[in-house]
Amino acid sequence: MTTNAAVDIAIGLILMYLVLSLICTVFNEFIATLLKLRATTLRSALIQILDVPTLRVDFYNHGLIDGGNATVNGNHVSYLSGQTFAMALLGSVDPTKPLPAFADIESAIKSLPDSNIRDVLLAQVITANGKLDQLRDNVATWFDHSMDRVAGVYKRYLKWISLTVGFVIALAINADTIVVGKSLWHDGALRAEMVQTASNMVASGQGAASTNPVSASTVVQSIKNTEQELRPLPLGWDFSSIVWS
Repeated sequence: MTTNAAVDIAIGLILMYLVLSLICTVFNEFIATLLKLRATTLRSALIQILDVPTLRVDFYNHGLIDGGNATVNGNHVSYLSGQTFAMALLGSVDPTKPLPAFADIESAIKSLPDSNIRDVLLAQVITANGKLDQLRDNVATWFDHSMDRVAGVYKRYLKWISLTVGFVIALAINADTIVVGKSLWHDGALRAEMVQTASNMVASGQGAASTNPVSASTVVQSIKNTEQELRPLPLGWDFSSIVWS
């Protein structure tokens, strides 16, 4: 076998892996959207962060938070900026004062029951040096750092989903690397067709990730594209040898 043929086989296998990985990504995002995974993860994190029930209720009733949830039909938002969190939280420690001064906030924080959020806020009060803007920035920065850890949790969820989806797709279409490699080895026309398909994908930018929301129609279109691009390869199960009684 020539070097060019070996390169063509590598291109054909890489194309198969790429197309299958793209459809896995589409399925992952569709499942995450269907399960509202981002919003659910954020809600769980806020429950742990705001470990004073009354404060948590006041926080969710704050206009910045309640209004944000209203924009998604009453569902939980999937993203919350540090500044929004800080303004809503500091405005919730004493709901009777919509525009609290620094001293009001400090007094309300000290009145909270012993909890993690009380300790966090007191630490931010100490470093704010009596400046309300500095206190807000401190809380926002702390929240953003906390969200970095939450993002890690979300990614771990996605990894498990990816593993499951990848296994199911590989099993469903019988994506056997050895069989595909042998077919490419013995069939020069098939190698040429796969190289041409790969060139077309690069030229059209089809492999680029999309930032559009993933819907059921997107999944269906992705399946159609996959079937079209990988049709020449020996994928799928052969049931012709099965004797049905």
